[in-house]
Amino acid sequence: MRVLDTSALLNWPPEKINGGCCASSQQQEIAQLSDSKFMLLETLDIQWIDPSKEMKAEARRCAMQTGDLAGLSIVDLDVLSLALSTRGATLYTDDYRLQNIARAFDITFESVVVKTSTKQWSWHMKCEGCRATSKVPQDFDTTRKNNTIECEICGSQMKMKRQS
Repeated sequence: MRVLDTSALLNWPPEKINGGCCASSQQQEIAQLSDSKFMLLETLDIQWIDPSKEMKAEARRCAMQTGDLAGLSIVDLDVLSLALSTRGATLYTDDYRLQNIARAFDITFESVVVKTSTKQWSWHMKCEGCRATSKVPQDFDTTRKNNTIECEICGSQMKMKRQS
């Protein structure tokens, strides 16, 4: 079984997409990105799945544990839910955060177009003023316009950074 992220749906030819497993929420994402690709996908043999609430919660927990939750969309979490619920399947994604989580939880993955990530990442908040670091808050949302928090030491802005 193959779990296909949106990058596979957008970049692969129809014969490679056929037989893949995708989250139902990806249909709306594809429709917004490319009408013609959306119409083509409707004609293919794709297993569209709505992940269960339990698997969505498990995906959030895994993403929170690696520190990647803040950078994932709802669709990303749905794709991760499918990858977690279909152990033994390969996740095809160019999303480095999904690759990071997959590596941490022994999910087989491969890239679609970009080079595969090679290392496990971890994240922290770093102050732009005093350079202090702290853990990423569990409710930190990178989708909001000003994705910073205030430093408790100096009051400057802290941004999420990948740890070296």
